[in-house]
Amino acid sequence: MPDPILDPYSSLSEADAGEVVAFGPGWDGLPYIVTALDPLDYRTPDSGGAIFPEIHLDRPQSYRIYRGDPGTASLATTIEQDAFNIHQVQPMGHDGILLTSCRCQYREDRADENGRLCQIDGGFLHGIILGDGIQDVGVMRDGLIWTSYFDEGVFGNVGWSEPLGSTGLVARRPDGKVAHTFEPPNGLDRICDCYAMNACGNDVWICYYTDFPLVQIRNGRIQAHWQIPVRGADAFAISG
Repeated sequence: MPDPILDPYSSLSEADAGEVVAFGPGWDGLPYIVTALDPLDYRTPDSGGAIFPEIHLDRPQSYRIYRGDPGTASLATTIEQDAFNIHQVQPMGHDGILLTSCRCQYREDRADENGRLCQIDGGFLHGIILGDGIQDVGVMRDGLIWTSYFDEGVFGNVGWSEPLGSTGLVARRPDGKVAHTFEPPNGLDRICDCYAMNACGNDVWICYYTDFPLVQIRNGRIQAHWQIPVRGADAFAISG
């Protein structure tokens, strides 16, 4: 197989673009990028020395959201002085944006709304609860929001005894109602930690711990799965 040749597609050319905090390919084939304009303050160490993203920022942050048009990325909108900690970005239809924080704390009878639906100009529409421990987010052409989860989102942490990501992969409608959950067929183990997800076309593809199969899902149902030689990949692309 010949070596792939990579050509530049789009770039952030502004000197004051800030630091990239989120990146995601959209259903429309374009990449979307979120940059933070102020110094970053969004991670905190725990007692064991591990470092985790904060659920809420200690001080508000300003963001810019770009769409990776061919040649040069164009500025879609700016969000000024907001304490929401952005980790993922996805387009919703032609005039919306979904911003997601990967952490979501549960307190007594309520949980953080860690998904924000906004207009392309930055206007807030509504929030949704997507659960804690989100590894990746992909929004399909029909508006379904697919979220994959790492181990804390599957088994529970930060107040969750019945985590929303217990199946490792969930599809929700824009109002937050569950449309699909992952149910492994015979021959596949459950998801303990979804290392990688790719939502493209009509399909969702995942690779997860413990056995790292490559799984193809269409309309909420598993179409095919393979055992692959790569173990522990945290990203992959689909071609053809």
